[in-house]
Amino acid sequence: MKLNKVLLSLVMLSTGAIGAYAYQFSSNQTDIKKTESITPNATVENVLQVSSLADQDVLFNALYHLVDKNDLKNPQDMEAYNTALKNQYKVSYIGDVLTAYEYKGFTQYVNNGEERYLVAFSHRSAKYSDDLTAEGSALDLFLFKKSGEKYQLIAQTSKEGLVNGTSGGAAVDDLVFDHIMNSQPIDLGSSNKGYFVNFIGQRGGGIYNKATVILMNEQNHKISDITTDDLYLMEQSWGGDAPEYKYDSFYKLEPKEEQNGVYGLDVYFTGTALIGMNEQGLGGKVVPYHMSKTYQFNGESFVLKSKESKNPFSAESNYDQYTKYFSTIDNAGYAPIPYESVLAAIDGRSIDYWLGQGIRFYKPSNKAKEFYTWNVKGLKVHGLDVIGIERGVCDATGEDRCGWAGETTIILDTDVSTARKQLKEKTFVDYQNLNDEQKKTYPELYPTKVNGQEKAALIFSSEGEDEYDDI
Repeated sequence: MKLNKVLLSLVMLSTGAIGAYAYQFSSNQTDIKKTESITPNATVENVLQVSSLADQDVLFNALYHLVDKNDLKNPQDMEAYNTALKNQYKVSYIGDVLTAYEYKGFTQYVNNGEERYLVAFSHRSAKYSDDLTAEGSALDLFLFKKSGEKYQLIAQTSKEGLVNGTSGGAAVDDLVFDHIMNSQPIDLGSSNKGYFVNFIGQRGGGIYNKATVILMNEQNHKISDITTDDLYLMEQSWGGDAPEYKYDSFYKLEPKEEQNGVYGLDVYFTGTALIGMNEQGLGGKVVPYHMSKTYQFNGESFVLKSKESKNPFSAESNYDQYTKYFSTIDNAGYAPIPYESVLAAIDGRSIDYWLGQGIRFYKPSNKAKEFYTWNVKGLKVHGLDVIGIERGVCDATGEDRCGWAGETTIILDTDVSTARKQLKEKTFVDYQNLNDEQKKTYPELYPTKVNGQEKAALIFSSEGEDEYDDI
C-alpha cells in the first residue's frame, strides 16, 4: 500500500510575547537550541512540522541527515554502509561514526488535555547493524503535538539517544521501546509525564534491574533519562567468582516532594547486598540489606536526598511494622505495576518482588477474606490489556504467610478464547492443552467475572515456596 506523502514545513509564527526566543534546529535536527530573539516584543519560532507520522522515509529525512555512498567520510565506512543497507536501515552520522537507523513506530497519549504523539527510531553503529551481541541499540524519541492539520515537534532526545538494549551472549533488544509501546506514560510531576522502565540485564555471574526514568520535559524541549548510574532496583549474584547475594525493591513517586517539576522518588530495598569491594572488584562481604533511599530531581537527574534509612516495609527488619503498612498507600485502588513484572510472569512464569510483595502496600480496589484485587490501567502484554491483579492473603489485615498467599491472578480485558489465541501466537503456549507436568509450572487460564462481564484470568497457584518470605 502506498504511504501518504509527508509534507515538511518550517513555519514562522509571531505571538507578540515579551522576552521571546527562537528555536533553531541543527543540520541533522537532533538538537533543539534556545536563542534570544532580536525583537523583544515578538516571538519567532522555526517550527518543524510534518503532515504524517507514518511515512518513515520522509520522516527520517526531516529528523536526520540522510547519508548515501557518495557522502561517506571515510572509505572504510563503505563495508558498514553496505551492511546497513542490506538490513534495510537508514544511514547517517553521529560525529564520525556511521550509524544505522530503524523506524520503530509511534504511540500517542494525552497530556494536560492535549494529544501527544511519540515517534521512535532506534540506532546502532552501522558496522554492527547485523550483530545484536556486539552492541546494544539506542532509542531516539521525538514528541509531537497536533498543530492544525500537521504535527509539530516539541521535544526530543539528544543525538546519542537512550540506552535501549543490552549486548553480549544474552543480548535483549528494545527493552525501553517495548515498555513505551505497552505502557501509558505516568505522571512524573504535576505537569510532566514520562516512563519508569525496569531495565533488566545480565552481567558476569548475575542479573540486575536498573531504573530508567524517561522524563518528557515539554517546557525545556528535552526527553532524557534522569536516573543516575547507580540506581539499581535489583541485583542478584549467582555465585562463582563472586559471593551469592540478592536484593530487590519496590518504589513510589512522592508528589509532596516535587522539585523542579518532578516528584520525589522513594525506593525500598530488602535482601542481601555485597559491600566493601575494592576498586578491582575484589573483597567485600555479604550483609543483610533492608534500607530505603529518597531521591529528588535537581533539574538534570535524580540525586540522593539523604543517607540511607531503615526500610519500614521490610518483613525481615521489623515484621510487626511491616504488616501495618499493608494497604496504606492510597492510589485510588490502582497499583502501578511495571510492564516488566507482568511480562516476566507470563513469559518467565515467575512472580517478581513487585507482584509478590510491593503491590500489597497499595490500597486495593476490593478486599475479600482471602484475596485483594488492584486495578491496573494503561498496560498491555502481548497485545492484551491488563486490567487487574489479584493476590491471595489470609485475612483482611493483609497477612500473607498462609492460605492463598502464594496465588497471583493477572486479569486480562478479553475473554478466555481470545486470550488463549493471542498468547499461543505470542508465547507458543497453548493454555488449553497443558499436560500434567506443564500445569505444575505454567499459569492456568480461567474465566472470571469483572463488573458482570467475563474476562480472562491467568492464575499462578504457587510462587515456589514464596521466596520473598525469606528476604
